[in-house]
Amino acid sequence: RRIMKRLLLFILFFTLFYPHNYYSQTDSTYHLEVNLIDVPVRSDGLLGWSAQDNSTMAILFDGINVIWSAGFIMSGYSNGNMWSNGTASAARIEDYVSGGVGKEISKLYILKSSDVPFGDSWQEWIEAVELGANFYDGNNDGTYNPVDLNSNGIWEENEDRPDLLGDETIWCVYNDGVSSAERYYSDVEPQGIEVKQTVWAEKNTSDEENVFYIRYSIVNRSSTVESFDSIYFGAWSDTDIGTYLDDLGGTDMELNSVFVYNDSSDSELGMSCIAHYMSLLQRPWEETGNENDKAYNNQGDYLGTKIISGAKNLSMTSSNQILKYVEMHTDPDTKEMARNLLKGLTSLHGEIIDPCNWEYGKVNGMNCEDIPLNYIYSGDPFTNQGWINNYPTDTRMLANVGPFTLIKDEPKDIIVSHTLARKDDYLKSLAETKRIVSVINGNFLTEVKKDQNDIIPKNYTLKQNYPNPFNPSTTIKYEIPDQVRNDNVLVELKIYDVLGREIVTLVNKEQQAGSYEVNFDASSITSGIYFYKLQSGVFVESRKMVLLK
Repeated sequence: RRIMKRLLLFILFFTLFYPHNYYSQTDSTYHLEVNLIDVPVRSDGLLGWSAQDNSTMAILFDGINVIWSAGFIMSGYSNGNMWSNGTASAARIEDYVSGGVGKEISKLYILKSSDVPFGDSWQEWIEAVELGANFYDGNNDGTYNPVDLNSNGIWEENEDRPDLLGDETIWCVYNDGVSSAERYYSDVEPQGIEVKQTVWAEKNTSDEENVFYIRYSIVNRSSTVESFDSIYFGAWSDTDIGTYLDDLGGTDMELNSVFVYNDSSDSELGMSCIAHYMSLLQRPWEETGNENDKAYNNQGDYLGTKIISGAKNLSMTSSNQILKYVEMHTDPDTKEMARNLLKGLTSLHGEIIDPCNWEYGKVNGMNCEDIPLNYIYSGDPFTNQGWINNYPTDTRMLANVGPFTLIKDEPKDIIVSHTLARKDDYLKSLAETKRIVSVINGNFLTEVKKDQNDIIPKNYTLKQNYPNPFNPSTTIKYEIPDQVRNDNVLVELKIYDVLGREIVTLVNKEQQAGSYEVNFDASSITSGIYFYKLQSGVFVESRKMVLLK
């Protein structure tokens, strides 16, 4: 009995006080712990939080608080009416709830590279797919069915698998369903915006490379609005490196990034310093009207890169630093202030920030008129040239992109990376962080180029629509092979009823070799069996689909 009593006391002490077990993992919360980083994730989209329920949980680097919370702020128009929302808990903006629009609350779905193929996590992903998660369709049947077809315990390319990114992936879906009465912006109603969020990280042999990624797949699920217009999205972070009042911010326009670093050695960090880069690794795309233009949506090692013809990915369009204790440029207390910050303006009055009349920064070695506006502190801290932040304080940063549109049921994916590095000097830390981000950007662009040029389909393919049965919309994917990669070919994709009558033409134009997908909205037709036919040159193929209303 005495031994048992001591054992129980030890377990109780271990559970309560051991630093790596202070936080129990549940269906709605999880810690991504890879390399030296520890990222708390919630199923309502928060990454680290200082929530309205007074709970707090910071993002850690080697056990040190580095990011109090991270997320996004977004603003747009719905039928001419402005709205703003976000997942920026330290700014008291918590407008999203777990679950898809019109669906039950969902949980976090966890994948690890060490998981047994076709095991529990792969089977649980069936639920995630039903909520909108991606998957690799090995047998091209349009459904996710993780079965070991060869019974050898090894995944092979003709078998389905979940959307694992890196070595650990956390997936959830949430929507802006918080009522206006409970929102910080009480004059904003839920818009019907759904976000499918994927957080992941890769293990490295070196502790120097500590990066985590977030993919925001943003969808308009409104029942009344066909298109949200003039949207600005800002990746947001409340970076607090050690002592939170001695941080400086900046913008790296070349790398579509903002960064935070210490003004000198931090008393809480001892002889080392930490720097943080937040990067818009992939930006949303907008149609250009030019079929020769291409946008890219990188979906990972297994799903490859989707090419969107007649569109281009936007670049970072502005950046901003939120100064919590400066009234004219503090946290966004109104939807208008949020939109001002997302456009690179002062939050309170929406004014252009003049580099040479901005008391929180200084221009060195350049004329003020040569400083690019709307990109705060775009100078070079290493040479001390350009517009430099020289006012250390509690710093919150925004990396912004826009404007873009969200057409109903057509998702747009934004990928944000957070990179952390530590050296024995604040500028060395910043330099190391920038080096890592440069490698990440280079690898990302290389992967896109590889997918575009080297993974061109070898044959014509018309894939089964997904979902099927469907109501009211479904996606049809097809491929044009490499033998026509240097020439455009006429492609027709049409929908027919069971009597062979043409219902609608989805595609009728010349296209280059590559992979394509088209959304079919069947809101205006009745339930029943329909056929879709792809024709290009001598190639003709049809498939059946079922509309159930």
